[in-house]
Amino acid sequence: MVASVRAIQDTNNGTGTAITGTMPTVVDGDVVFAFVVHDAKAATVTADQGGWTEVVEPTPPEEDYSTYLYRRIASSEPASYTWTLSASNGWRVIIVTVKDAHATTPINAELRESSGTTTQNTLAVGAITSDVDNCF
Repeated sequence: MVASVRAIQDTNNGTGTAITGTMPTVVDGDVVFAFVVHDAKAATVTADQGGWTEVVEPTPPEEDYSTYLYRRIASSEPASYTWTLSASNGWRVIIVTVKDAHATTPINAELRESSGTTTQNTLAVGAITSDVDNCF
């Protein structure tokens, strides 16, 4: 089987310190990714419920936006999850459920680029190749 996205839920609730993301369609055993983005320089994000593993470090605090990526293996999931932001500011959370993904290594390779500015509209990145089946 090839890993594929089952569902995506995008929650953009404006500002504050409580970030609640709605869980999209999910089946036990799916890999769940949560992309938590905020625009408070040097703020930190903490998952309020257990079971989440941070898989990508946030962008540097000098950037205008920071992105955190968390993952967990689905098992009797609630309707939503909440993260706490250390400073009140704008935020967004996108939760993606993936079926047939590798349970222990769902992300095998990554490539990150920074535009260095919030006004740039395009960003060119290179190709990545995974050496583990059923992962991203």
